Amino acid sequence: MNQLLEEDGLSGVSAELDYDRAVGSMSDFTDFSAMFPSYLSSAVSHFAAPRPRARACAVRLAAALAQRTDAAPAEAEDAEAVCGGLAALLVLDRDAAVREAAAAAIGTAFVRLRRGIADPTATT
Repeated sequence: MNQLLEEDGLSGVSAELDYDRAVGSMSDFTDFSAMFPSYLSSAVSHFAAPRPRARACAVRLAAALAQRTDAAPAEAEDAEAVCGGLAALLVLDRDAAVREAAAAAIGTAFVRLRRGIADPTATT
């Protein structure tokens, strides 16, 4: 997973990886549910990568993983990390491609992961 996102893994890559297809293939494996939290955590950790392309790829990977929550539900802290990280990238990232990737991903990620996100309007 990390190799998909590491700076060195991106050098010389001329075409964009189809993360939806890659994650779809990964979800066919029996251990996908067990590995899902670490996959999601790895993607989120790369939101802070020094290279804009690595950040944009991490956003696309996180969005693709969010599409697979039917196979592996996200925990609350993972959902918060993804959605909060995407919101921060959307507003604060200095690279337009990263902001565009975050804008494209945030709605889907929130809808798919919302079960794990605390409702700020709920009373306890």
